[in-house]
Amino acid sequence: MIVTAILSNEFHFAETDDEISALVDYALSGRHWGSLSKFYASDRRCSEGDENFRGRHYPSHQFGIGVSSDGERAAAHFVSFDSEGVLVQSQSAHRQDGPDILFSDESGQLFSSDAALPPTAVKQAALEYCRTAKLPTSITWQEADFY
Repeated sequence: MIVTAILSNEFHFAETDDEISALVDYALSGRHWGSLSKFYASDRRCSEGDENFRGRHYPSHQFGIGVSSDGERAAAHFVSFDSEGVLVQSQSAHRQDGPDILFSDESGQLFSSDAALPPTAVKQAALEYCRTAKLPTSITWQEADFY
């Protein structure tokens, strides 16, 4: 599996378990709190293609990571554009109000306040996604209305 991550609008690629783990850690480091970090697991690198988008490749699913500005909490989302059309975000078991975690830097939209989790839980879910390219089962999900 090849993982493409877009962190602060820059492409990063990883193939080995160590490279993927380091890339997830980098997304969770707090350096990217101002934008959603997007992960794609596929058989090849994601690409925008040429100026006419020939050669463009993105799989039909995405795992996203948002981080609070202090790096203490994180949130995840998963979207699948296939026939099932899944759109979910993480859900805290404690249902407490969490910190603001940005989902979209363009619209200013935030994850719901109960989506905040410890970064270790989001990392575990991200690594599961990167291995399987499927909705991770290691965290609880709730419906989302981002798009």
